[in-house]
Amino acid sequence: MEINYYFDAADPLRPFTHSLEANPASLSPADATRIAPQMKDGFRPCWDGEKWIQVEDFRGRKGWLGREELTIGNLGPLPDGWSDEPPEPTPEEKSIARIEAIKAELLSLDLASLRPLRAIADGTATDEDRDRLAGVNKKMESLRAELRELEEALSEQDTLD
Repeated sequence: MEINYYFDAADPLRPFTHSLEANPASLSPADATRIAPQMKDGFRPCWDGEKWIQVEDFRGRKGWLGREELTIGNLGPLPDGWSDEPPEPTPEEKSIARIEAIKAELLSLDLASLRPLRAIADGTATDEDRDRLAGVNKKMESLRAELRELEEALSEQDTLD
């Protein structure tokens, strides 16, 4: 039984697409050959007009090129500068992330202070309620000071840029 091995003639690399049983009395179509491609993990056979060549296949692989996150969409080697690991955040990105974390923690502390505040307002507060509220307030003061410093530093950086 003869088989036609088809390739994508519209793609300049002409990668293998599929195979079908051939009519032995006819020639292969223009986008096929009767030479079987070798399948190899991580590669895609491509027809060079005379033989199948193995081309690296990273399609679908996610990574970074510089600071841009990309997904490989074409056959061939990975681009120069490619990394599977995200780039180290810039100092500005670290500051922004810390600001967001502080804001989330402040919100959480606000919620944690509700019970002791309610007890104080109702006149049913215990020493534990007062201690808890004092600890929350101390932590919030510290976070607000750090937040001011970070926001001022970012503001100064924006002025320099």
